[in-house]
Amino acid sequence: MTQPLDGVKKTRGRKIIKKDQETGFEKAEKKGGSEDKKKKSFGGFFVTALATALIIGAGMYAWHNMIAEDIKSEGEIKLKNTERPLNDKIGELQSKLNELMEEKKSFENEKQNLESMIKGFSDAQKEFSAKVLGVTFYYPATYGASEFSAGKGESGKIYKAVFAANDKFLLGGISKDFKASTTAATGTTNFLYTQGFKKDKDKYFYLGEQGKELEIEPVKALNVGGTEILIVNDNSFVADRGKDLCSENPGKDSLGAIINLKSGEYSGMAIWSKDTKDLTIEKLEKMLQTLKFN
Repeated sequence: MTQPLDGVKKTRGRKIIKKDQETGFEKAEKKGGSEDKKKKSFGGFFVTALATALIIGAGMYAWHNMIAEDIKSEGEIKLKNTERPLNDKIGELQSKLNELMEEKKSFENEKQNLESMIKGFSDAQKEFSAKVLGVTFYYPATYGASEFSAGKGESGKIYKAVFAANDKFLLGGISKDFKASTTAATGTTNFLYTQGFKKDKDKYFYLGEQGKELEIEPVKALNVGGTEILIVNDNSFVADRGKDLCSENPGKDSLGAIINLKSGEYSGMAIWSKDTKDLTIEKLEKMLQTLKFN
């Protein structure tokens, strides 16, 4: 009786152990399966989330690019729409500028032509000639034609030449026996009432009416063809300095030239310019250099 019980116990004991082991194994298997399921569940969620994020990110990126392209396209369209009228305006202005440049060039050419014409007129000269004086010279053509006239005083003769286009340029002289008439329309005594000049040692004297002599200091003394010619101004008459000018003085802003003639009827000639801005000393000297005595 004892053995069977032992056997039963052993058998039961083994079974229990086995069951316990099986139960434990099963439990272990059941426990392990739960953890695997949790791991599998978490992994699936992570993959799903990642995939969703990637999809959303890709969508956002695509949307952003699409918006950017739309903005870029719209900007390019607006830029082209803006550039077109701007380019048209630039082209219009450039065309206008080219026209103005052509007009400027035309005006410059016209200006040069006019300046050449003016210079030609300025350089042009006319000849003055009077047989009774035995002298010829050239003067600016812009002064116009000359008109020579002669008159009588109480005694002797007086002559004068005027110029049509310049009433501030004239010439004249008197004969040695000239005496102004109080009733004659010969005018007041002036620089033209001369018989020429004389030189006494180092001094020069203006020769006036009835043997009148006035000491002068010329601005310049020229030698033209062996003949001495004096250029004078308002400061040349020694006696006038610091006083009222004498009637024979050419006056302020004026120039004069005194010339001794070789003709028998008249011994002297005065050239008188009342405008030194028009006829400078240099221009007067150039004119005097053309003098020829017949």
